[in-house]
Amino acid sequence: MTYSMHGSRLGPEVRWALTLCGGVLFCDVARLLWSQQGSAIWPLSSEGLAFWAMSLAGYAVFVSLVLPFMGGLVRRLGWDVIALLPAAWRSTGERRGRPLGHVAEHDLLELALQESSEFLLGWYQYHLERRQARKAFMQTLGDRVFGCLVLALADWAIPQVADRSVTALIATALNVFAVPVGLLTLASACWLLKRTWFVAYTTHWIDYSPLDVTLRTKVHKARERTLALLPLWCGR
Repeated sequence: MTYSMHGSRLGPEVRWALTLCGGVLFCDVARLLWSQQGSAIWPLSSEGLAFWAMSLAGYAVFVSLVLPFMGGLVRRLGWDVIALLPAAWRSTGERRGRPLGHVAEHDLLELALQESSEFLLGWYQYHLERRQARKAFMQTLGDRVFGCLVLALADWAIPQVADRSVTALIATALNVFAVPVGLLTLASACWLLKRTWFVAYTTHWIDYSPLDVTLRTKVHKARERTLALLPLWCGR
């Protein structure tokens, strides 16, 4: 199953690509800390392959335990910072109103419970499961982006602090692709974190035309009654 983020389709292959990039960066960071030597000039040998295997095992622990904890702290801090911003800077995502032929989740659930309709309950459950799966996917995608960002910064910082003569993967990439490309990549990573971790709450719509027509008819009749009473209020 693929998921959409503002019109672009993303699949599990994106998550696996980021996981692979994170694994390579983690191995390079581990190599820098262990032997003050980056993977870019690391000769293949039985010892080297064993170190790669151990590093990948460490990366699995990092992804499953350390990264979710770090990501949770950063998300909490990020939401606290966003709450301090002026209200005009925070998008609510509710400016377009209700799409034609769609209703809010709670309206469909209320109708399903009133009519004891298994079809409507199933339709509601289907959309709820899809939304939860998409939310979990986007959070995992944000975790992978955050992990790559943290490891890339660590891979760049270690030679700056320890020994500038050490060649790390990030330093090699910056020498090849130049600093502007690195800054563009950093900006793209931050944009992805914003789109996956810090998404403004919006009403979740479900396509169900009969209820949409009913709700719009009620609103129209209520507006007509209000307009009919306006002359009486103005005449007082």
